[in-house]
Amino acid sequence: MIFRHARSEDLSGVMQILGEGRATIKRLGIDQWQLGYPHEEIVAEDIRQRRSFVLEDNGALAGTAVALFTGEPVYDAIHGGAWITTSSSQDPTYCTIHRVAVGEGFQGHGVARRLFAEIEQMTKERGYSSIRIDTHPGNAPMRGLLASLGYEECGIIYIDHAGENTPERIAYEKLVG
Repeated sequence: MIFRHARSEDLSGVMQILGEGRATIKRLGIDQWQLGYPHEEIVAEDIRQRRSFVLEDNGALAGTAVALFTGEPVYDAIHGGAWITTSSSQDPTYCTIHRVAVGEGFQGHGVARRLFAEIEQMTKERGYSSIRIDTHPGNAPMRGLLASLGYEECGIIYIDHAGENTPERIAYEKLVG
């Protein structure tokens, strides 16, 4: 598998993978991503900003994730806990992972683990000390994956950009530096 930046010609494939992820989440009874987020405009912007990544397997897109190195303002307010590191969005020493999804034909083959491993390596190479991510409280598969990869549950953050019924997200962080 090849880990690389998503390119403009990958937009439809990334949207397909996100749609398959949306369907998987729906089957779990979770309202995350069910109202149109992430929409094509944000995914296209992720690609333009070179923060969207894919894993390619023999020419097919297997998975996708976004890695931000610019800080996440919503992470500045954490409730019921604390981040491992004290970095803020104004001067981040952490990478943020968003919009992780694996294509239906690739689920159960370690694609998500590989995405995380590649982003962790990239984070180390850039000199950042940790990775932060959040997920819906009901997303047991993602929560289990994060725990198995050494991410620590840190508290709750609240989102408002996705227009979802459940704005609470479980926040995780892992030291990588």
